[in-house]
Amino acid sequence: MGVSGTRRDDVAIVGMACRFPGARNVNQYWRLLNEPRAQFGTVPDSRWRTATFLSDNLRDTSSTYTDTMALLPDVGHFDAAHYGIPPRRAKSMDPQGRLLIDLTREAIQDAGWEAEGFDREETSVITALTESGYREITTMRIRMRQLTGGEFGARATDPGWPEMVRAVDGLHGSSVAGLLLNMGPNTVSSVFDLHGESYALDSACSGGLMAVANAVFALRAGRCRIALAGGAQLILTPDLLVGLCRIGAISRSGRCLPFGAEADGFVLGEGAGVLVLRPLSDALAAGDRVYAVIRGVGTANDGTVQGGMHPQAAGQLRALRRAYRDADLPRTRWATSRRTAPGPPSAIRSRSTSCANCGASGARPPSSAR
Repeated sequence: MGVSGTRRDDVAIVGMACRFPGARNVNQYWRLLNEPRAQFGTVPDSRWRTATFLSDNLRDTSSTYTDTMALLPDVGHFDAAHYGIPPRRAKSMDPQGRLLIDLTREAIQDAGWEAEGFDREETSVITALTESGYREITTMRIRMRQLTGGEFGARATDPGWPEMVRAVDGLHGSSVAGLLLNMGPNTVSSVFDLHGESYALDSACSGGLMAVANAVFALRAGRCRIALAGGAQLILTPDLLVGLCRIGAISRSGRCLPFGAEADGFVLGEGAGVLVLRPLSDALAAGDRVYAVIRGVGTANDGTVQGGMHPQAAGQLRALRRAYRDADLPRTRWATSRRTAPGPPSAIRSRSTSCANCGASGARPPSSAR
């Protein structure tokens, strides 16, 4: 036990920043959680021309059966001059990375450290980034050149093809910043002069939580004293929507109905968030405002399964039990829902089993949700 009875492994959240559809900051997000309103809408043509892809023809493997998503506005806006980034380099950066820079600044401000400063030497950056539509856009000229050269079949013989290829921007010396996902956290470290470990990870839907888990592990191991953890997802091309429609994961009705019998999938959306983490003992000693304390984390994989869209109740319980064990807590009530047409309501079963175990132990289960 440490300061004021804290456990040595307890980690405090001392700063937060986020950007979600309908919520530009943490305060707006809190209001949205208290007064929920659907933030779904039609994909604007500024992203892509949805009419080109929208189709009910199930044999069309490049089509989507919905044009409903939850998107952030103004994803191209970035004040590069504020961070001392040259305009050409800023244009080459993945917008997800630019968003992480903005949110890192806001999270540091929220922690109250912008004026007073903090230990930059021992600050790590760990972020979740799954895919980059911007990379696909950036390399479009390369793909078009391959197409015209016949690498994927017959050569393109239309005389207008060469002109079309030249109309797409090519790569230049700064373009690598938009090609590699690790450049997102690395650029955050560069802009804010942070010298701890800095990397991106990908675990799909759990990416943001895995970034936080890895940050907790790094703090506990003494690899850093402060960690910035979070993730970002922007959907700049139709690729992901098309792919998820092919496996029936996206809702045809354009609704999200967690645990609902009428649930037919989920609505694809965008968002980003960054947390400032440090050992609880350090936070209390420094007089930081503490939003919450992370006492335990648990991670798991289902092992051999029928497919990635079939989460297993046993796997979810395994992660729960590991988290409880890590926190030295009895099993508690927990719930999550990624209810899709292919997947069983395993979260409900795992929740029920967990609650039953709680009742058997005589513990009163507090409510929590992932």
